[in-house]
Amino acid sequence: MDPKERLKAYNELHEYSVTYPGAFWAERAQKFAWEDPSYFRFQEHNERENFDYREGDINIEFFKGAKTNLAYNCLDANIEKGLGDVPAILFESDDGGTGCESLTYRELKTKSDLLANHLVYVCNVKPGDVVVCYLPMIAELVIAMMAIARIGAIHNIVFAGYSAEALSKRIIDSNARVLVSAACSFRGGKQIDLFLIVAEAEKLCTLAGHKIEERVCHFNLPGKTSHKHWPEEKKEILEAYEQRHRGIVMSEPWLDKPHGILRPYFGISELLFCRV
Repeated sequence: MDPKERLKAYNELHEYSVTYPGAFWAERAQKFAWEDPSYFRFQEHNERENFDYREGDINIEFFKGAKTNLAYNCLDANIEKGLGDVPAILFESDDGGTGCESLTYRELKTKSDLLANHLVYVCNVKPGDVVVCYLPMIAELVIAMMAIARIGAIHNIVFAGYSAEALSKRIIDSNARVLVSAACSFRGGKQIDLFLIVAEAEKLCTLAGHKIEERVCHFNLPGKTSHKHWPEEKKEILEAYEQRHRGIVMSEPWLDKPHGILRPYFGISELLFCRV
């Protein structure tokens, strides 16, 4: 499409969204899989908002009562469309050689389901619990995020370059008791022993009166293809449509005390359908 036509179409769509927000977002929502597909046929947009503290608590509501799951929309929905054997992730390792791999939607779902089972039946993670992911830029990061979303928990992603102190502060601030990490990471050909950083972070948490109850560090074991075989605790996967949030965004590591913002579920999901 001609750039001028694209801009015109965008401006028209924006004007429509501002004039008729309820209809606009209800139409956008049709792209997602919902537990009750008839929700939008029998109910209005259900938007409630207040940005004036003089009128009461600051609050925003939309699609109240509607239920969906981000992992289902990312994986299952694409598999049901016949895209199960299409690559979902193309991963290139730090050395650009032997560690490169491709994961299809079906393979990604299988691996994330196995990890989800492990989190539920071994780590006792429940919908609404926070799970910290301290992982490098590897395919397992996406696997972990999808697994956490599947069971209705909240992920708190902590960059694997952060120090033990920064990691411990984010664990404590989000009240997380389960940590998913890796044995090591590779950056510029250098191996970084993440398990040592995690161990130090756990000590700092303990000193502050917070305990990490479960630690999952099966990734990047030296000399092994660690993520190929997850322990399958149960065959069935927990269906958790109670999920209402996707994750926590934490402040920069150099701040004295981190602050977290809980992301709205549908607002982030809409990014799946954005076009640059």
